[in-house]
Amino acid sequence: MNSKFYFKYISIFLIFLSLSSCKIKSHESHKNASSIIIKDFKFNCNKSFLPQQFRAVWLTCLYNLDWPKTKAQNILDEQKQKEELVTILNQLQKEHFNAVFFQVRLRGSLIYKSNLEPFAREFSSTPRYQISYDILDFAIKECHKRGITFHAWFVTYPVGSTSYIKKTGVNNIKSRHPDWLVFHNGEWYLDPGNPSVHKHIKNLINELITKYDIDGIHFDYIRYPEKALSFSDYNTYVKYGKGLNKKKWRQNNISSLLNECAKLIRTQKPHILISVATIGYFRPINFYSNRIWTCQGEVEQDIQTWIKNKSIDFIVPMMYNKNQLFYPFLKEWKNNFPKTPIVVGLAPYKIFDHNNWTANDIDYQVHLIMQEKLNGFSFFREEHIHKNEQIKQVLKRNLKKNIRMQEFNSNLAIPPSPININLKSLKKGILIQWSMPKNWKDETLFNLIIENNNKQHLFPILYKNQILVSKSFLSKGDKIFIESMNRRFVIGQKSLPFIF
Repeated sequence: MNSKFYFKYISIFLIFLSLSSCKIKSHESHKNASSIIIKDFKFNCNKSFLPQQFRAVWLTCLYNLDWPKTKAQNILDEQKQKEELVTILNQLQKEHFNAVFFQVRLRGSLIYKSNLEPFAREFSSTPRYQISYDILDFAIKECHKRGITFHAWFVTYPVGSTSYIKKTGVNNIKSRHPDWLVFHNGEWYLDPGNPSVHKHIKNLINELITKYDIDGIHFDYIRYPEKALSFSDYNTYVKYGKGLNKKKWRQNNISSLLNECAKLIRTQKPHILISVATIGYFRPINFYSNRIWTCQGEVEQDIQTWIKNKSIDFIVPMMYNKNQLFYPFLKEWKNNFPKTPIVVGLAPYKIFDHNNWTANDIDYQVHLIMQEKLNGFSFFREEHIHKNEQIKQVLKRNLKKNIRMQEFNSNLAIPPSPININLKSLKKGILIQWSMPKNWKDETLFNLIIENNNKQHLFPILYKNQILVSKSFLSKGDKIFIESMNRRFVIGQKSLPFIF
């Protein structure tokens, strides 16, 4: 892309224009003007076809794996943390990602301040130093500035090793509620069969969705752990089993928690998408699958019940194998859940773990996902897609341009076209603003589409109804369209074209 073309289209990061009249007014300043974020927004395709795809990465805070790399002991360190995250998000934006699974609950600790669980120790170098900024609020806003949807990655049952729990402070969950925990395979887990555990997790979810403007909640480890047959929950089963066989009881424990959380979310914040990181294999289908976990096996993830109860919006199977342990199971997911969006979890980390993996393996898996027309993919984890040059090339080949976000089933109203376009000339550029009809009260997102030479150019999701662009960016001849979307990314009304 030449520089003239690049600056031209980044400039119009959000021009919502219609055939309604537009006035240009001269103002020297505007306190609410949006900042310009420079990025590459090319999207060239036949104008009748703009596909949808969910493109995500897991961003891990546990053990400082992806972020933050700096533990703070003063304000300057906090600023460095912010800069590190901005650098990551700028890169994801440049690579045309539209979602991040951002870890907000680690191992019985949180990246935001709460009375329910301790603050994660990953952010400060000493317990005495208190982080002064709201980490989660900052992360959400920085994602939204770049058109990246924020899905709160919530680790459900594991709370870590004994040494890790001690580091979280005296207010840790083991000290407060030892009867909620089971020690298994060297780590502590919340007991899925304990009703008090259900109530605690629901309280955490309620706090999260009440305080923060997230796009989704992504449940991880909402299952029984590895070697679950030896998981010591016999006493819990005797007390709460209600005559069910143990396998069915365990399945119900997982499904009922998910259902309770879903009802809470649907009632309070119906736009929030609910996803689950499942085991990568739904059920055994060939000789090789006898050696791997499956959802229907001992981890007790009863996906059919989740779907029947409308507890989830999409599935994220962690398909961290290849060859005969990948493609047949990919087809199995598609065939068993044809009406449920599937975002496939991929494992670039295996390139670094001496598993005889190469970037070509990931490239081929992305190709298969697209070939089967599944709804998207997510990479585990952020650092592993950015520290390997071959993986960077995979991203360039497969995420060449921006793409519409996957729509999800919605009871939310479909938004109308925006109105009242207004352009203001400022020292720094032209501020483009618009509004929604007075009778429209729901939150609205936007897609900006520029048509040029019978091609369409799509920009990332827009969370605001204004944008500041350089005066030099605007030129004659382009057709400008804006699509409205509800918060579940269902497309509403498209504006009439405005021709520069």
